[in-house]
Amino acid sequence: MKIASESLRRFAPSFVVAAFAVSSQPAAAANAAMPDGPWRQTCEDASIRGDVLYARCRQDNGQYRSTSALLLSTCQGYSNRNGQLYCERNGNTAANSRWSGSYGDSCRDISVDKHGRLSATCRRADGKSNRTNITPKQCPSYRAGNNNGQLVCESQGNVSNRWDGSFQKSCRDISMNSAGTLTATCQSSSGNWQRTSLAPGNCNGYRAGNNNGQLVCEN
Repeated sequence: MKIASESLRRFAPSFVVAAFAVSSQPAAAANAAMPDGPWRQTCEDASIRGDVLYARCRQDNGQYRSTSALLLSTCQGYSNRNGQLYCERNGNTAANSRWSGSYGDSCRDISVDKHGRLSATCRRADGKSNRTNITPKQCPSYRAGNNNGQLVCESQGNVSNRWDGSFQKSCRDISMNSAGTLTATCQSSSGNWQRTSLAPGNCNGYRAGNNNGQLVCEN
């Protein structure tokens, strides 16, 4: 019995190492399944449910916020912009050769036909997706955004260059149409997300905030 117990003690560390190696394999596999990109360095508690990536990402002020991003088959890497997940490198050159705009952050299965019509499956405010399209005649600027699952024409230039304010910290899927109306999906105090818009006529300073899920004009 003494010899048996000594043998068990001698080989026990090997059993622990082997057990640790086996138990660590699922974690490594789960990590390998996550999309690539610098977002991994500043985000935590990541998971994939359906075709959506969820994580808690660090904002510029050091605090973390819950965010999500639609997993695009054409996206080669994601990044964290002030607590919001974005597709950093979109490999769909067929669509991106001419069309641009914020639609790429929340749309997938992107294609362009021979007439220049852009088609995509875009996420709605309720988390479901909708197949939609837009033509060059409807949008001569070739800049598209996603308005609650529908492709819409954006005005020239970056949205953030015109609209400013704290809304960017708690809103996602941000777009602006040709009239300058800002549209985004904003988080309420209960944690739910809802689609909301703010027109320039209601906010001449182009500075917006999020009041319990609603875009409002900031001073």
